[in-house]
Amino acid sequence: MTDRIVEISQQPGRLYVRKERLLIEWPDYTETEIPLVDLGVLIVSHPRVQISPSVLSGIVRHGGAFLCCDEKHLPSGMLLPLQSHYKQAGRLAMQTGCKVPKRKQLWQQIVRAKINAQAQLLIELHDDDAGLKKFAAEVKSGDTTNREAVAAKCYWHKLFGTDFRRNPDGGGLNLFLNYGYAVLRALTARAICGAGLHPSIGLHHSNQLDAFCLADDLMEPLRPIVDHSVFVWQSKFKEDETIDRDSKAHLIGAVTGRIQFEGEDRSLEDAMRLYVGSLVSSLEGTQAGLRIPQR
Repeated sequence: MTDRIVEISQQPGRLYVRKERLLIEWPDYTETEIPLVDLGVLIVSHPRVQISPSVLSGIVRHGGAFLCCDEKHLPSGMLLPLQSHYKQAGRLAMQTGCKVPKRKQLWQQIVRAKINAQAQLLIELHDDDAGLKKFAAEVKSGDTTNREAVAAKCYWHKLFGTDFRRNPDGGGLNLFLNYGYAVLRALTARAICGAGLHPSIGLHHSNQLDAFCLADDLMEPLRPIVDHSVFVWQSKFKEDETIDRDSKAHLIGAVTGRIQFEGEDRSLEDAMRLYVGSLVSSLEGTQAGLRIPQR
C-alpha cells in the first residue's frame, strides 16, 4: 500500500472498478488506471463525477479513504474502512476502557510535541520561537493550564503576522490551511482504522458531533507540516484568490513528502502507522510514551 493521493477537480469523469483497479474515464474517452492497493486517498471536488458503490467499497476494502468536497472545493465528508484489523474488537474495548489519567498523560505528550514543532518552524522561518519552547516545557497532564491555546496565539502572529486570525470558517490563508488539514486528517484517520482503533473515540477531543476525535488528537503535532506549506505558498498568494489546482497540488505534496521519525527519513504514511502503533502499545501498557513524528 502506498500513500498516493488523487484529486478529481478539473473535469468530470466516470469512475469504475475492474480487476481491483480504479479506472477514471474522462470526457474525451481516455482513461486513467490506478491499482486500488496504491490509493491512499481519493478526493472528488468536481460536481459531475459519476461514482458507484463498488468504487467506494473497493477503496475502503484496500484500506483507502474517500473525501468529497463542497462548493468551495474544500473536503466536507469522509469515508473510511469499517473493519481493517483482525484484533479490532479487542482494541476498541481497550480504547473505550482507557482511564482518564492515562488519556491526560497522552494528551500532555501530544500538546508538548505540537508546541515544540511550532517552535521549530518559527525558528526555521523567523529565527525566533516566540517563547513557544518555554510554553512546551510548562504543559501539564491534560494541559490543564491551556498552554496549547496560549502558544497558538503567539505562533499565528509570528508565523503570518499580527493581522492574521486562525478561523476555520474564514477566508484567505484559512482556506489553504483547512484544505491541508483535511487531507492530513484523512491520512491520520486511515492509520487509526488500520490499527484497529476507532477515529471517533478521542483522548482529548470529545465533541459528540465529531466522528474523528482521535484523528483530531493525533494530527495536532503534524499540523506544522501544513502550516509550513502554506507559508511557502503565500509568496504567490493574493488575498482575493481562491484555492485552486496548483495550490492543492502544493499542499498535497507537503503531506505526502518525507519527514523525520526517530532520526530516520520516512514517508508520512509510514511514520503515521508507527505513531498510531505506539498509541496501541501505550493503551496496552507495553509502552509508556508515544512515538511522535517530527516535521
